[in-house]
Amino acid sequence: MRPTVYLYEITFASLPYALALSLRNRVVAWRIDVPDCFARRFGRLRAHKLFSWDEWLLLEDACYAQWKSTVLPHYRATFRCEVNYRSERLDFSPILWQHLGGSFERFPRFLALVKKHQAEGPGACRVVAPLIAGTLPSPLVAELSSGLRLVFSPIAGFFESAHYWIVSFLHVGLGVRNFMLGLLAKRIKAGRKKIFWTGISRQEIPDADHRLNFAWAAQYGELPREDVLFFLPARINARQKSYLDAQRLHYVDPAGMFRLISRRSGARALGTASVRLLLDLLSRPVLDGAYRARFLARALVWLEAANVLKPDFYFTTSTSSWPERPEVAALKQLGVRNIIWSYSANNLRYTIFKPFRDDTIDRSFFVADEFWSWNRAFSERLERIQTGPAPVTTRFRVVGTNMCGDRRHLDMSPAEARRFLGLPDTRFALGIFDVAPITDAWLDRDARGPRYIPLEYSEAFFSSVNVLLHRLPGLTVILKLKRSVRDPIRAFPASLHQLLDQKKNGSRVVVLDVNIDPYLPVAACDGALGTIFTSPVLIALANKRHGRYYDPLGIANFPTAKEHLQLTLRNEEALIDTVQSWIANPAQPQTPRIERLLPPAIKDSFRRICYDARSEVLEKP
Repeated sequence: MRPTVYLYEITFASLPYALALSLRNRVVAWRIDVPDCFARRFGRLRAHKLFSWDEWLLLEDACYAQWKSTVLPHYRATFRCEVNYRSERLDFSPILWQHLGGSFERFPRFLALVKKHQAEGPGACRVVAPLIAGTLPSPLVAELSSGLRLVFSPIAGFFESAHYWIVSFLHVGLGVRNFMLGLLAKRIKAGRKKIFWTGISRQEIPDADHRLNFAWAAQYGELPREDVLFFLPARINARQKSYLDAQRLHYVDPAGMFRLISRRSGARALGTASVRLLLDLLSRPVLDGAYRARFLARALVWLEAANVLKPDFYFTTSTSSWPERPEVAALKQLGVRNIIWSYSANNLRYTIFKPFRDDTIDRSFFVADEFWSWNRAFSERLERIQTGPAPVTTRFRVVGTNMCGDRRHLDMSPAEARRFLGLPDTRFALGIFDVAPITDAWLDRDARGPRYIPLEYSEAFFSSVNVLLHRLPGLTVILKLKRSVRDPIRAFPASLHQLLDQKKNGSRVVVLDVNIDPYLPVAACDGALGTIFTSPVLIALANKRHGRYYDPLGIANFPTAKEHLQLTLRNEEALIDTVQSWIANPAQPQTPRIERLLPPAIKDSFRRICYDARSEVLEKP
């Protein structure tokens, strides 16, 4: 049997090294980011096959605890990332520590995967240390790699360094490309913008009314349109542009950034980033030199834009706040307040057998100024775990529901909302809200851990919905899937496809567009049934509708807030009895004492907090 060599990742830069190793060794890697024609030559470490969900979460927590107690103090003393630009001294060190922290936390998980993999098929092996290992204290590396033969290879280090530098050159090159695209285009005269709004996904860019809408706060009256500038993740199509322009919304795509500032300012920002990249390539270690250039390629353009538009606030979402983007550090120099807001009413994480500590948001506490959440349970949990590097000054605010839609729809009764949507008039409509599992192929490609929603769970969930339709003839189901069944990275069970068979279920199953305004399906249902622990169930309960979670496999025994368990049904008979009671009393929802979970009915929360002169948020940090 050939000896095994374990690599953390295989990229285009390190592919020659991996191919050379494979001539005499069996090469196994965790992340393989090369075309399939090459990838098939290597074995994969599949975290979702080697670890259970509980094991993976507990490993994540242990890695983060080591990072915070040992590694971060070491990095704070070792790595600085500062740049003088015009009259400002920009300190990107906290952003660098976040990036290095992500690399560090993947390193112990990689070693744990190797140990598990070796236990299943013992044999001679060695592990090639990634670059991040060379930045750690030697006793910690020895502790983490105990029982493994860890090899520091100069050749492997050269190829990994090449990957980091190539990515940094691409960041600068992308900036140059966008600068050239905007060179001949007309300047954008945006005027003063109090709010920079980021964290937008492509799915949230609408081309018609009543769709997922990134601009909800401005379009639906919570913030003045003229005060908000939205930063889109990519170029938009003609229909989207026509719709956004008709709504008088202010937005820029990546290339448009250079149209906000003068050509001289754009050239100065890119020139500084390019010169710094070349100087650092010759003189700096890769893990701070390469990162510095990529930070500058983005942050300096934002700094120039902020000098023109004078923002007070920088908004982003919790899904895009780790690691923080480099402009956060640059905008801090101007006194711009960084606010992270949450799409979700809770963190969709749980364990089955043993409680765990979830540190997901903790990573951003030493950079973010504020974190806005839906309810007291989420906010209080974050305050309890706020133990990041001192001084920690993050504030926490409860601002109610914040999804990409018009929450005024919730003022309609279920019957009014169904008429608004053109749905059939029915005595009782049950809204079904899911979270689709990720496919094995995508878990492999993205080097992820186990899926928190297993396909077996989705199969059992939708199987019971089919039973409900069979057992309760008067029931109508409004199905609002989170992702399209054509989504290539999502897996959908046979029981869902059975539910979607309109010929069999006729008009008793109504399927809504996945990109519909997310408040409308909640408004249209008399009761909400959700997979664990989706936010629409809490919105329904807060708006005088019935609501429960359904966990037929008993996989969510330790959620981040114990009150979720009071809302969770565990077996099919309990589900049928509960929905029967809802049908008998559609206007009288029975709600346990879960006040901490329910989002308060706060109107115009963004306007109130950002524009009320008495608000503490207007005080500069």
